[in-house]
Amino acid sequence: MPVVDSLCSPLTDVDLKDLSRMISDGYRPPPKGSDARHQGVDFAYYHWKGKGPIDGTSVKSVLPGVVAVSEKDSYPFGNVLVIETPRARFPEAIQHAFEIDEGYSLYVLYAHMKDGSPLVAIGDEVAACEPVGFVGKTGNTQAAHLHFETRVGPSGLNLEGFSLYIETATEQEKKNYRLWSISGEYITFDPMRLLLFPFAQAH
Repeated sequence: MPVVDSLCSPLTDVDLKDLSRMISDGYRPPPKGSDARHQGVDFAYYHWKGKGPIDGTSVKSVLPGVVAVSEKDSYPFGNVLVIETPRARFPEAIQHAFEIDEGYSLYVLYAHMKDGSPLVAIGDEVAACEPVGFVGKTGNTQAAHLHFETRVGPSGLNLEGFSLYIETATEQEKKNYRLWSISGEYITFDPMRLLLFPFAQAH
């Protein structure tokens, strides 16, 4: 597999360097074992470079990888996607900066996407900058935005069913959600560290 040599913005027509201006809710990680606070960042805008609200904006894969989760109508994430990029795909600078050890991968989650999303299924190979869905407000949210998480964890994640907090969730769906969010096996970090990494390296 070729080594990742660049990152893509998750939002069409928004450059990586401008994403900080789109944050409507920042990264506030909870204590280990808790699902409180905010384990990612939310991106939203009402107007950007002559475009209208963010609702319906194309979501792109930040990195190449393999789809580990592709769910519709989950809770709290709504239509949600997780893409895995194995350690071997990254240059040493990223492996070290994000503590991606042997046997581990970097995972990116895209949530609350519009009906009709995700556009890819579990096991699909995804290229960087490939469209994977559209910004929406499915799941536990009132306003259209992209909820975006980054984690490092054991390679080979593959979860069918990814839901919690609703009566219709199966035990397996609950187990899968807890594995991702509160087990401590998949370590969250501030997504802006990854998205702005190319600029940090340039200085």
